[in-house]
Amino acid sequence: MSVQEFYNELKNLAPYNNQNLEYRDTLSKILKTYVENLSSIDEDEKIHNWEKHIRNVDNIVKRLKDIAMASYKGQPSSAYNKFKYLIKDFSNNLIFTILNKDTHFYRMRVFEKQRTNITYEDMFHIPINKRRTVKTQRYSTPGYPCLYLGTSIYSCWEEMCRPFMNNCWVSLLKNTENLNLLDLRFPSEEIFTNNFQKYIYVFPFIISCMIPVKNVDDIYKPEYIIPQLFIEWIINNENYDGIFYTTSHKNNDFDYSLRKNENIAIPIKSPLDKAKYCPILKRMFLITNPANNEIEQLRDPYPIDGGDLDENIQELNYRTSNFGCLEGRLNDNRYYQLHELP
Repeated sequence: MSVQEFYNELKNLAPYNNQNLEYRDTLSKILKTYVENLSSIDEDEKIHNWEKHIRNVDNIVKRLKDIAMASYKGQPSSAYNKFKYLIKDFSNNLIFTILNKDTHFYRMRVFEKQRTNITYEDMFHIPINKRRTVKTQRYSTPGYPCLYLGTSIYSCWEEMCRPFMNNCWVSLLKNTENLNLLDLRFPSEEIFTNNFQKYIYVFPFIISCMIPVKNVDDIYKPEYIIPQLFIEWIINNENYDGIFYTTSHKNNDFDYSLRKNENIAIPIKSPLDKAKYCPILKRMFLITNPANNEIEQLRDPYPIDGGDLDENIQELNYRTSNFGCLEGRLNDNRYYQLHELP
C-alpha cells in the first residue's frame, strides 16, 4: 500500500460511521484497521526505524482502548491519569498550530422564537453564571462552558446538526492575540505526506475523536470520552488555548474544501469567576452583532458572482453559496462592526 493509498483509507476511518456496533467495539475495530493498514505500507515508502514506529503506534492504540475501558468501568480519574501519561510519553509527536491574531471565525446560535434585538452579547460562550445549562458536547463536559467557533459558517451549521437556517444567527469573531491550539484536524493529503512521521502517531487520536455519536438523544455519549479527556488536558496546561478539529458530521451534499469543515473548542480560563463571561476570553476576541441569512437577503439581496475561469471549483462553490454570501456580509463593515465584549 502506498502512502497515498493509506491516506485514502484514512478517509473511511475518520469519521467512521457504524451504527451496528457499540462504541468500545467501534473504537477497537477502527484502531485495529488503522494499525493493519499502516503495517501494509510499501517497503520503499517506509521511514527510518519503521518497526519501532509500528510498535509505538501499537502502544498508543492499546492504551487508548484501555483508557476507554477505564471510563466504562466508572473510573474517570483513572482514565484521565492513563491519558495524561499517554500524552506525556508521546508529546513530541503531537501537532500544535498557532493562529495569528486577526484571524476570522464564526459563531452560530439558534433562536427559534426571537427575531429581533439579538446582539453580540447573546453570541459568546454560555455565561458562567448559567453553567447549569451546559450539556455534554464533544469537547466539553456538563457544567463547563467552552467557546465553540467555526472556520466557516458551514462548519458551524454541520456541527450543530443542520438546524433550520432561518433560525440561525451568526457572528464574526476576530482574535486579538495569537491562539495556540492542539491540532487534531484531518489534514490535507499534501500536509499528511509532508509530515508522514508525525501523523502516523497523531492519527489514532484523530480517529478516536471523530467517531460520530450513535444516538444524538442519548444522555451518555461514550464517543466523547477521548475528546473530553483532551479538553481536560488543555484546561490543565495553561500554555494551550484549545483544540482545532474537523467535524465528525461528514456529509457529501456540498462540494466544499476540507478547510470548511474545521472548528475550534476553547474552554473558559476563569471557571470560578463570578462575571458573566470569562474575562480572559473576552480580551482575546472582538465580535460583531449577529446576522441572519433570511433577513440579510430581505434587506439587501446577495450579488450574483460568476467567479473566475481559473478559480478552484470548491472555493467558488462556497463563496457563491448562502454560507459564503453571509460571511461576506459579516466581513463588510458597512453592515457589521466588531465590538469589545462588556
